[in-house]
Amino acid sequence: MQQACRKECSLTMPPRSLVDTEICRTNLTSLPEDLDSKRPNIEYFYLEDAQLSEFPEVLTRMQMTKLSIVGNQ
Repeated sequence: MQQACRKECSLTMPPRSLVDTEICRTNLTSLPEDLDSKRPNIEYFYLEDAQLSEFPEVLTRMQMTKLSIVGNQ
């Protein structure tokens, strides 16, 4: 599986093989510090229009092809 949409579905935990993660228009203020070990295969990560006030350090440890954090504080 490469993509999964949680909008209006009952998926509680995305699979470890997920490579594309898009989280937009959310009230998230931080990311889990162990995101890199729990989701090691993420290649495309979009966290847009959220409530981040600083760059999450965990993102520096991830091997991503694309990263977008536009629209944060």
